[in-house]
Amino acid sequence: MAEVSESGWKVMDKGWERMQIKTFTAWCNTFLKRRGLKIGSLIDDLDSGIALINLLEVVFEKDKLSLGRYDKNPRMRIHKIANVNIALKFINQFIRDVGIKTEFGPTDIVDHNLKLILGMTWVIIHKAAIEEISEEELTAREGLLLWCKKKTAGYRDVNVRNFNTSWQSGLAFCALIHKHRPDLINYDSLSEANAKENLNLAFDVAETNFDIPKILDAEDMISMKPDDKSVMTYVAYYWKTFAGSNKTELAARRLGKLVSRREASDKLRNTYLEKAQALHDWTNAKTGEFASASDFGNSSAEVQAKLDTFMAYRANEKSVQVSNKLDVDAIYGTLQAKLNAEGSPPFVPPEHLSPEMLNYLWTSLGNAEGEYERVMRDYLKKMKRLELLLQQFDRRADKLVAWESEKQQQLNDTDTGNSLGAVQAKIKMHEAYEDEVKANESRFIKLQQLGQEIISLEPNFAESVNGRIEAIGNGWTSLSESAMRRQALLDDALIIQQNLENLRMGFAKKAEELNLWVEDAKEELEDPVIATSVLDVEQLRAAHTNLDTAHKNTHTSVQQLADLANQLAASGVLDNPYTRFSVDGLNERYGQVSGLLADRGAALDAEMVTQQTQDALRLDFAQKAQAAMDSVTGINQRLDSLSGAVEDQLASADQTSLELPKCQDLLDAARGADQQLVAAHVTENRQTELSQRDLDTAFDALQNRIQEQRKILQNEISLKNASNISVDLMKEYRDTFDHFDKDKSGTLERHEFAAVLQSLDMVLPEEKITETFVKYSGGQGSMSFEHFITFMQDLRKDTDTPEEILDAFATIAGGKEYITVNELKAVLTPEQLAYCTQNMPMTEGGYDYRRFTADSFAPQIRGGTGERERERERERRVFIERRASPSHSEAVKQVGRDVCLHDLPGEMVHSTKFLQKNQHVRHVRRQICRLGIFGERSIHHSPHILPEIGQKLTRVRGVNLFQ
Repeated sequence: MAEVSESGWKVMDKGWERMQIKTFTAWCNTFLKRRGLKIGSLIDDLDSGIALINLLEVVFEKDKLSLGRYDKNPRMRIHKIANVNIALKFINQFIRDVGIKTEFGPTDIVDHNLKLILGMTWVIIHKAAIEEISEEELTAREGLLLWCKKKTAGYRDVNVRNFNTSWQSGLAFCALIHKHRPDLINYDSLSEANAKENLNLAFDVAETNFDIPKILDAEDMISMKPDDKSVMTYVAYYWKTFAGSNKTELAARRLGKLVSRREASDKLRNTYLEKAQALHDWTNAKTGEFASASDFGNSSAEVQAKLDTFMAYRANEKSVQVSNKLDVDAIYGTLQAKLNAEGSPPFVPPEHLSPEMLNYLWTSLGNAEGEYERVMRDYLKKMKRLELLLQQFDRRADKLVAWESEKQQQLNDTDTGNSLGAVQAKIKMHEAYEDEVKANESRFIKLQQLGQEIISLEPNFAESVNGRIEAIGNGWTSLSESAMRRQALLDDALIIQQNLENLRMGFAKKAEELNLWVEDAKEELEDPVIATSVLDVEQLRAAHTNLDTAHKNTHTSVQQLADLANQLAASGVLDNPYTRFSVDGLNERYGQVSGLLADRGAALDAEMVTQQTQDALRLDFAQKAQAAMDSVTGINQRLDSLSGAVEDQLASADQTSLELPKCQDLLDAARGADQQLVAAHVTENRQTELSQRDLDTAFDALQNRIQEQRKILQNEISLKNASNISVDLMKEYRDTFDHFDKDKSGTLERHEFAAVLQSLDMVLPEEKITETFVKYSGGQGSMSFEHFITFMQDLRKDTDTPEEILDAFATIAGGKEYITVNELKAVLTPEQLAYCTQNMPMTEGGYDYRRFTADSFAPQIRGGTGERERERERERRVFIERRASPSHSEAVKQVGRDVCLHDLPGEMVHSTKFLQKNQHVRHVRRQICRLGIFGERSIHHSPHILPEIGQKLTRVRGVNLFQ
């Protein structure tokens, strides 16, 4: 049993005394070390009064406690008593304030009275660390115990009923830490049997992550019944860290929301920069590739293959990049809209990745592609013409060579005939040869012209073409020499042989001329019809008309040959050794030309219809494709120009989406035209650079963009309408709502709503659940998600103005101008902590949260340009500047001394009705405006902020509302 001293203080068993001495000594040293002091024993080292005076001044530093002058080197007992008495005057005063009549005497301390020293130390601890604890209007002890019970409820092997045995296993300490920072302790791996390990784990984690000193000893905790006061002293640190103020939790949520928002914007920026850089590099590379292309192949087949590769590039690789380009544009527009909606500065990409530069590069690529295709098609036309000319050249050259060989054999013949008829025949044959020479001279000239045209198209053929022409010319010269020799022989024979058969020779001459014309006509008529445009067909038609006219004129020669044949027959000449042609044979060949003329004309007519049809199809697709692309581009431009309030932007986006059906109709019309091109086997279209895949890609990207932009704007509206709920909480509520909406009706029944509340740790009586459900569902029998959000809005307040973000940081930092890693670590997730340490500017002592906050909010004025809006923006800037200034920060620290609001009951300080009815509200408003916290207009028209005004006046400067 514990004893009771004469002074009324309970004296504990010896084991408890040792634990209390050790704990209280450690607690005192956590404060004394700030002044470079340390006590070895609480009982022995307070007798000089020096450590006790310094302890009180440090512990109550926030109240600016100074106990005045004292003897800093007391050697005599009287000096020590004087020092101790200075400290006890302060201690006895606040003992009297709480109704305790027993006071401490200086001799008790100087004489090392254990009971009195422990009692005095507990009074100091209770005043400094425990008295402020409040939970559901209970005493500090009961409130702290209730808080521990609530926070550890549901944890395995934890049942907090007191401040001694309930903590011996160490699991209660671990549960408190896990409840608030589950990332620091793996609770499932802990066992009640490992008490010492559990206690040391909790003490180490608390010290490392929350700066909670190790004032308890694990060995003491398990070797005896723990001392209540020692455990309370240590647990009070946990309360201050995790639940000392709802303001800390609110600040943590605000900071988490800010960091998440910044992180999301940075992710969008990085995605834009990555995709824009890839598009920039690809566009530059392709532009250079097309601009420097020079090797198009050595045949029409090779050129056509390269052209097909180019068209495949447009249909595949280019279409993918069209989609990437639209993605880049959409990401840029989405990012700017997001930053604008958040009030953040606009994103300014590097100059070479700006939308203007990317559009310029894209246009340059289109020009390079167009020029490359034009050159390729011109080269293909040239190669086809060159190959046709080479075929004609070889065919004509082969005929001339064959003719020269044939005539060379004839001219080498030495037989001149043994009769007049034979001589004349030989002479006539020679004359016919001369005529053939003249006729073939035109062939040779045409061959030379063909050769020159071939060389002009492709100089590399000059050597082979000129070589063959030279060989034929040499043969021509040889024929001339042989002809002269043959002529001399025939002239000698002509004396003997007269013109016996002039008629035969005349016939032979006419027949040969007619045959030569027929050969030439058949050559031309048998050439295939090759055309790639209407103009080509028209040129072929003109040549065909000229040939048809020549055919009609040649009929006279046919009649003349018939007349000569009749004369020969009348003279009794039945054979004609000077010619190989008969009238019937020539008539037949002449008739063949007539048939070829008709076939050629029909083929040209059919080709003309084909080319006209294909040109019409090309033009039809080009016009419809351009109309569809113009529609897509117009909608994208209207989406780019969205500005103003988020609701207005969403309404504009919805209105713009109504244009999609019309755009779809234009796209379907273009698709129909494209299918007609495919059916007509048209593989290229000089009328446009667009393809059906380009249109489909652009339209799909547009639909995706509208969906994404509407989703972002709807989210922004949801966050704006529910401005007291962070992004993470909104997602948590949405996920919870959907999970318990078992019938997927989009609404919650009463039992589903009760289950949701239970999942959110909101334990309410059944009648309260029913009352709340009816209130927020509007009595409709079911609750929509919007009603659920309204319920949560009334439950939480989570605004995130620049002023409140600064206030949140200041709360977590304990009023300092900077914030430390451990302070951030206590309220942020590991991912959020990593982001802050990477992006928050450094300053002396830690991180500069003021610059970080300023960087997160845009300086521009939103929502209007009138004088009233400009005045409100100036007030907001003045407040932020004053909050950042040392003088204003010092004013904040004056709160506790100058404001009388803290002397009122808490429910009155935060009561809207109380402040609205108070006769000094107008005075409050003037003070608020003078401090630059709110604009005058917002106070006149927003009575619901009056409680917050009271809090801000308390924080910023001493303002007595009751003077």
